[in-house]
Amino acid sequence: MSMTDPKQILVIMGSPRKGNTFQACEMFREYLEQEIPVQCEYVWLKDLTLHPCRGCLLCFTKGEQACPIQNDPFRISDGVSHE
Repeated sequence: MSMTDPKQILVIMGSPRKGNTFQACEMFREYLEQEIPVQCEYVWLKDLTLHPCRGCLLCFTKGEQACPIQNDPFRISDGVSHE
């Protein structure tokens, strides 16, 4: 990543509305853009399929792929860079 490449920011929104939290995030993004190039991606939890863990421990005994619960959080982890 060069100095001109925008910094990638993943914003995880827990609120179902584009209200005060969204406005605060947008104000923060605008503030950052005055200093460095940034690119924000918003993930809205209301749009994801999220179910609670059942405690079956299949993820520990057989691996995460064996989990009977089909959630979307892998979309979130795909958006996070591990640099």
